Amino acid sequence: MLAEVPAIGWNPQEGAEQVPAGALAADFDGNVPADLDKAVVEGQQAHVLAEASRGAEMLVGSVSTAVAAHAHCPVLITHTEPDPAR
Repeated sequence: MLAEVPAIGWNPQEGAEQVPAGALAADFDGNVPADLDKAVVEGQQAHVLAEASRGAEMLVGSVSTAVAAHAHCPVLITHTEPDPAR
């Protein structure tokens, strides 16, 4: 039996925060609004994001069409890879 052992000093929360931070910087051309609430939440993506949309003014993230269809606020859908056609 093999088990994965995380690297010494590895912090999954920090790793999970680096990806959205980079995506936000790219999506906002480096000018991320100071009042933007950011969170890393564990769970099924569509459900977590749809629940997070309750009471929100806008939901920003890389989301599926299910979230866009069921969210309780406007949703901005972004992609992890830049579109070379843009």
